[in-house]
Amino acid sequence: MSRYMAPNVHSSIRSLPALHAELGVTAPMNRDFQIRPAILLFLITAAAVVLAVINFQKEREFQVPYDGVWWVEHGGNLAADRVEIDGPGAKAGIKQGDRLVQIDQSPVVDDAAQVRQMYRVGPWSKTTYSLVRNGVPVDAVVILVPAEKSLNYWLRLIALIYLGIGIYVLLRRWTAPGGLTWSRSDR
Repeated sequence: MSRYMAPNVHSSIRSLPALHAELGVTAPMNRDFQIRPAILLFLITAAAVVLAVINFQKEREFQVPYDGVWWVEHGGNLAADRVEIDGPGAKAGIKQGDRLVQIDQSPVVDDAAQVRQMYRVGPWSKTTYSLVRNGVPVDAVVILVPAEKSLNYWLRLIALIYLGIGIYVLLRRWTAPGGLTWSRSDR
């Protein structure tokens, strides 16, 4: 009988989680770990819906001033690119190509300054636009009106459709393996 001793069998046996980690095998997720991300996603979605409703109510109360002119920056000034027919700018005498220099004696050098001045004055208020037309200074008294918001309603409808699709997919697939987790290839 030889004195051959078998290697320690217990040293070569690894624990099942260690073996799975070494081989890259993922064990099925515990159901508790599947519910937690779904609850978190539900809470985030509910918070987004509540904030959207609050935003919708506040936006209805707030009126954005509009002068009916599309201003484009040219050479350090704003130039009237398009003037809406029968808009506040056209009624005040603003024509395409006019350069905006001041609004109510405040210099306007870029679009941000013009928008800031319009918000300061507000809708349904008279404001004086100092313009330069063909090298001649011209003043135009513009009555700002609230901007049309009908396009926003269609955008909200589209957003609600996408939100509904997302919630439907979440509710139908949240228990699927890997439905709420990201694999290493997704990172």
